[in-house]
Amino acid sequence: MEECMLQDHPLFGKKALFVGDSIALALRDIPDEQGLQGWAKYAAKEYGMICTNAAVGGAALNSKTRLRRFGNQGVIANQIKKHEGEAFDCVLIHGGLNDAWDGVPLGKITNSFDSADFDPTTYAGGLETAFYQAVKCFGKGVALGYLINFNSPNHSATSGAGEYYEWGKKVCAKWGIEYLDLFHQPFDTAKYTQDTLHPNAEGYVVLGRYVCDFLPNIRPIPPEIAEKIVV
Repeated sequence: MEECMLQDHPLFGKKALFVGDSIALALRDIPDEQGLQGWAKYAAKEYGMICTNAAVGGAALNSKTRLRRFGNQGVIANQIKKHEGEAFDCVLIHGGLNDAWDGVPLGKITNSFDSADFDPTTYAGGLETAFYQAVKCFGKGVALGYLINFNSPNHSATSGAGEYYEWGKKVCAKWGIEYLDLFHQPFDTAKYTQDTLHPNAEGYVVLGRYVCDFLPNIRPIPPEIAEKIVV
């Protein structure tokens, strides 16, 4: 987009927080002049957004399997909590691949919006905790989106991940949150990754396009759901 068009876009100048694992962190992408990598870089370039990439390699949604190996920020909800008190207009949450790789329980999807009722040691409970944490930290007006990872059939990490992501879609439906299903989008992992899992710079160009097309669709949690959230 040209500069004049950027300033007219609804996302121009909006502050976005990106959280997730090593694929969201995008260490194998080429940083821009601000040091941004991955889809945070492409959102900043495409829309003139003010982006923070807080993803951590090895992170998962559940609060159990990755905590010891990767520390507090190895739990994606904690990546959000770390920025509590800052002002963000939207949060894009990427996660679930490492949960599937570790074989954590899918977990129950309750009717509750009270964090005390979530089981964060499970995939569903960890995803709900991340959604809850975003609302708690940034208010019920924050726009939220969930990013489902692409499929990599030649890597063991994605074996069985489809089952988790279908469950994640149900969690998103409960919360009224939009998701981007990259798992069912074309993505040539032989061409666009360095190890059949982590995208190379060319791969992030492809993924960046998907994410930039998705970002204008994310919205705050619908009021009829937001009023049920206990914060």
